Amino acid sequence: MNFDEINQQFVKSLTSQFIATMTTQIGQRVVDNVANIVNSFDVKKEIADKINQSVNQAVDSFASKNNTGPAAIGEELVTKLSNKSQEFLDSLTATIHNKVFTELQSRIASTDFVHLIRDTANHHVSNMLKNHAYTFPANSIPSKAIQHQDLAVKADNIEPGVIKKFESTGIQDKASSCRLTISDNAIITETTLISKDMHVIGTLKVDGDLDNGLADRVALRAVEKIESKYNEGTFDQYVNRVIQKIDTEGLDVSKIKYKDTALVKDNALHDNIVHSNLQYLGLIRELQVSGETLLDDTLYVANKRLGLNTLEPEHVFDIWDQEVQVIATKKQKDTAYFGTGKLQNLILGTNLQNQLILHSSGEISLARVTVGKVTFSSSPWEPRDNRQVGEIVWNEQPQLGQPIGWVSLGGARWAKFGTITDI
Repeated sequence: MNFDEINQQFVKSLTSQFIATMTTQIGQRVVDNVANIVNSFDVKKEIADKINQSVNQAVDSFASKNNTGPAAIGEELVTKLSNKSQEFLDSLTATIHNKVFTELQSRIASTDFVHLIRDTANHHVSNMLKNHAYTFPANSIPSKAIQHQDLAVKADNIEPGVIKKFESTGIQDKASSCRLTISDNAIITETTLISKDMHVIGTLKVDGDLDNGLADRVALRAVEKIESKYNEGTFDQYVNRVIQKIDTEGLDVSKIKYKDTALVKDNALHDNIVHSNLQYLGLIRELQVSGETLLDDTLYVANKRLGLNTLEPEHVFDIWDQEVQVIATKKQKDTAYFGTGKLQNLILGTNLQNQLILHSSGEISLARVTVGKVTFSSSPWEPRDNRQVGEIVWNEQPQLGQPIGWVSLGGARWAKFGTITDI
């Protein structure tokens, strides 16, 4: 449905209501005028005149025809008068009607119906719009029909939303998407900010690098401004005085404050110092750390676990050296476990010697073992060196007729024991 069709519907609806109202009001106006005309018409006098005229005419006519006086016509007059009364009423009715319609036409002709209709229509339409008795169809009023000269719309009556092609005396919005965000805490620009001049009241903080040209110009301008007021001798004199005063009076670190509180007090840093980037420390007598701790990307402590070369210790004590893992943990109640958690061999020794080898298969290898005061070892041939008396060397290459091993008699003397025989 186009705008003309909507407009025609609106006019038709408004006209129907208007005609119904005007018909009632005009009809009431005509009735009021007719009532005024009838009330101003002297019906009694008119009737009396008609009666007298009719009676006189009847008496005269009767007397002349019968050659008799008025007294003789009394009874006959009654009859005649009855007939004349009907004629009189008919004549009177016609007279009244003619009088009424004549006056009515005169009154209607003198009535300004154009003015009456216009005033009534204006009053009726104004009441309809004022009392919201009529609902305008969507898009029914063209913008050309609205007087914009004195039109003022409050901002509270405007529904917020996206305004495209916004322009004002001081703003031109040519962006195709959001480029400026204004909040209570900051004004954020989503693209390059270009300003002829910039005046910063307060602190200027830059996250990132300044444009090289801008940084150079700012630095050069600052140097030029300082050099215009001070020279090298001025700075040297000031620095020397500061150094001299520190040498003679020392530096009172209690005067250095952080948020109105001394940074150092009674040889202790203030409690507010919770972050630092210290790279060298002297002797630390006590150190207490709460939370995760990582030292040199090697030692990791957290959740009651200690890890070396791992940030995810699986046991209370977890050591990794490339692919090899060594752990210390609780095996079960009243039982500790020390070893490896992987399918790997474990060697115990001193001086980097393999003293005890625990194989992943479950075997145990010993180079030498002493039980009490007797030492046990093995050899593929008979020993000849001097050893402690009683030391036993097992034969690593047993054959029939050969001993199971040898026992030291001291002084490089050995004896065979346990000759191997066939079963």
